[in-house]
Amino acid sequence: MDGSQSGRLTQRDSSKDLAEQDSERGKESLRRTTTKYDIEQDREPPPVLKYIKTQVKDAFHAPLATLIKGAVVMTEDLFVEVLPVAWELLLESNQEVAASAAALFIVSAVRAPNQASDLMHKGLQHNNTSVRINAILRFQVLWKLRYQVWPRMEETAHLTFKVPPPGIEFTLPSPKIGIESLPVVDPPWMPQVKTKMEEVTINQEHHVSE
Repeated sequence: MDGSQSGRLTQRDSSKDLAEQDSERGKESLRRTTTKYDIEQDREPPPVLKYIKTQVKDAFHAPLATLIKGAVVMTEDLFVEVLPVAWELLLESNQEVAASAAALFIVSAVRAPNQASDLMHKGLQHNNTSVRINAILRFQVLWKLRYQVWPRMEETAHLTFKVPPPGIEFTLPSPKIGIESLPVVDPPWMPQVKTKMEEVTINQEHHVSE
């Protein structure tokens, strides 16, 4: 009996030691994995991967971004073909796609203003109510992202991509620079105010006539 009890106690102790060894091995493996993960987190990513994450982000807007980059050398026919596509993509849930479409539509509107105006008027004057609402929402997106054009184009695009000035109509011709404008004689928009000398002269003439 004593021998069997001692054998059982020895077996229990050995199993306990094995369990403790397995626990220590698991803790050591977990510690090594955590340390390796921390080192990988602290390590700076490669420049290419960093550029993709911060600038490119995803590949869905890449075709539109390419067209914006090449807008300086694009022909007017290509701008006309791109206008409907950019107009339809303005309501995309992807912000990069919507911003690229807005910048491309604005750039295309500079080179093909008549086609862009017709496309917008067609949507705003459509018989279907949902089409008109979507056209208003697209115009809102264009207005909100109007400052996205120059940053998305080439770095020196403002030197080669000339934007014509808006047409301003004046009721009167603007005065020339450096020449003093003469006062208008008896202008109709000024109130008629008589001076004291004119009032005295009128009173004297009235007394003389009496």
